[in-house]
Amino acid sequence: MANNPQKVAIVGAGVIGLYLAWQLSLKGHKVSVYEKRPEKDFGDKPCSTLVSERIKDFIPIDDSFIENKIIGCLINFPQKTVRLNFQPIHLVLSRPQLVVKLLELAKTAGAEVFFEKEIKGILQDFDKVIGCDGGLSHIRQALKLPTPRFRLGLQLFERQEDDYNLAETWPIESGFIWRIARGREVEWGILANRQKALPEFRKFLAKKKIDFIMDQLGQPIGLKSAIVPQEMVLPENKNITLCGDAAGLVKPWSGGGLIWGLKAAQILLETFPDFEAYHKKTSQFFAFRIAKGRLADLAVHFLGQNFPSVLPKQITYDNDFPVL
Repeated sequence: MANNPQKVAIVGAGVIGLYLAWQLSLKGHKVSVYEKRPEKDFGDKPCSTLVSERIKDFIPIDDSFIENKIIGCLINFPQKTVRLNFQPIHLVLSRPQLVVKLLELAKTAGAEVFFEKEIKGILQDFDKVIGCDGGLSHIRQALKLPTPRFRLGLQLFERQEDDYNLAETWPIESGFIWRIARGREVEWGILANRQKALPEFRKFLAKKKIDFIMDQLGQPIGLKSAIVPQEMVLPENKNITLCGDAAGLVKPWSGGGLIWGLKAAQILLETFPDFEAYHKKTSQFFAFRIAKGRLADLAVHFLGQNFPSVLPKQITYDNDFPVL
């Protein structure tokens, strides 16, 4: 139990917010979580939830959470396909089931969770405030921190049973398009420049002759979108901090943030309640990885589009923490 129990507010009941609520409550802190969405659909965030098996180091999950297992990814350049073999392998998880599990763990540990409570400013009467409220974080805005660069993620589901164990991507100028088999359905998506994402996605779907039901405006029904931050932003504040997407802790090459967010949460728990130590250790761990990942992503895209023969046909790759 904590020697000096803190009264903690966590804004956002996503995976990272609930994980922190669970763990801080176990340590004896008094935790309140505020989520703007109603409880019935708070886990319905557009997210592939394709994560490495490292997630088991943080959250107890069993086979019922797993929709498919992915051993690698095919990167389809115009003149060459490169296969990335994931090490460790990746799991396609049910995100709603994952957040419901974390909600149960957090409540059992003693955290209070309040739904339909949108927080747009800094909460008072708390010792510590943690913003886990996503890429468009109100906590980050209230602190007047710089707005990170964003890309737009779009997601669609095709009703087709498929348990193919390789994901596929198609690089484009400002990002990539993906396909993930989820067992009972197939997920298609794009991560790209906000202005170009939708037209590029529509053009790709038409070229591939993938049949989706369209609405009266010619948009695929069921299209979901999410803003994905591209830069790490942490406050210089002793009592308020950010974690997960709110802090921009997202892999620049894939847009995935769960394992990075959980790793940052682990650092926060190790240093809590010293937010200055958390900011320092998080920056030390992630800053170089973000910069190197961004450069590596640009280099691979350039070579794949212009000099594909330089790239090997297969690479074994740690998609969370590549060797530096």
